[in-house]
Amino acid sequence: FKLNDTKLATLKSRYLPEKNLDPFMILGVGTSWEIDDIKSKWKELVRESHPDKLTARGLPSEAICLANSRLKKINEAWEMIKRDKGII
Repeated sequence: FKLNDTKLATLKSRYLPEKNLDPFMILGVGTSWEIDDIKSKWKELVRESHPDKLTARGLPSEAICLANSRLKKINEAWEMIKRDKGII
């Protein structure tokens, strides 16, 4: 698939259950990114994987279930980053 190590780790963090989640890895952003840039990336990922959008495209229920799981991880990662940066 020609994925580099970072991209592969990002995909694994979104789809595989792990005890120690790295919120930056889940969102595919760097720890040195500005909060506005991280927020933009979070919004992009939410748009891409929102179950309503996928339902409208006619994807099967299995894909919607995966999208729900992915969206949950994406939102949890965003909340963790906001807490860490003192934004909440």
